[in-house]
Amino acid sequence: MRLFITTLCIFFVSAYTAFSQANVTFAAPSGYKLKVVINNQTLEDEQYIRFVNLNAETYTARITATINGEVYNMQSNISLLNQKETSYFIIVVNKTAQIHWANETEIITNQPISRNQTYTDEELSSHNLERYGQQRYSQEPNYNQQPSQNGYPHLGTIVCDCNNPFPVLSQQEANRLKATVQQTSFDEDKLALIHTALMRSNIMSVDVRDLMRLLSFDQNRLKFAKRVYERTCDKQNYYMVSSAFDFSSNARELQRYLQMYR
Repeated sequence: MRLFITTLCIFFVSAYTAFSQANVTFAAPSGYKLKVVINNQTLEDEQYIRFVNLNAETYTARITATINGEVYNMQSNISLLNQKETSYFIIVVNKTAQIHWANETEIITNQPISRNQTYTDEELSSHNLERYGQQRYSQEPNYNQQPSQNGYPHLGTIVCDCNNPFPVLSQQEANRLKATVQQTSFDEDKLALIHTALMRSNIMSVDVRDLMRLLSFDQNRLKFAKRVYERTCDKQNYYMVSSAFDFSSNARELQRYLQMYR
């Protein structure tokens, strides 16, 4: 009987460990070096750190950010949810390190995300446009309908064919991202924050437009609009992002760029 009970306990502990799985990512702008300690694990890298196979619970994260030889330390409690990948953005403002929530998605894989899958200038070249190819949206969104379960009005479930397995930001997630971006001062840091949030997510055109409006300079809006297009589900609605530009010349430049996808 004692052996049976012991075996049963081991089974339930193993089952809990298998199903109680959470990942967390920390990212920072270019030029930063990060060191993060969670649950007695220490990881160091430039800009990007990822912990996998953690239990879904609250941890104390000890974070060291080094920028231009200056070292900034901070400590923060982070809550991880079961089967979720949570992303945080680290930034130094007025000599103080800050942590901002960036995104939370279903866990797709524990394999490292290739840096080639993030937004780089290389991806904007004609060669890579051919590699990514034309991407389709499975159903035409109907913005006159009532909101669906994830907050967006559309016909049925959003299925985004963006050559990646990542989910679409829900309206709640997108609004939370916008609020965090709005609290960030500089365009460079805003773009890095958005980049972190979209490393494992796709996005709707209306949210691209709203995020563009939170940027201060038109050239940065253009840069962002080009880079995020491949992660946009409803590409047939991408025309709406043009209203976020201050100058019509940038709207025309974006249209010329998008012609390369067709």
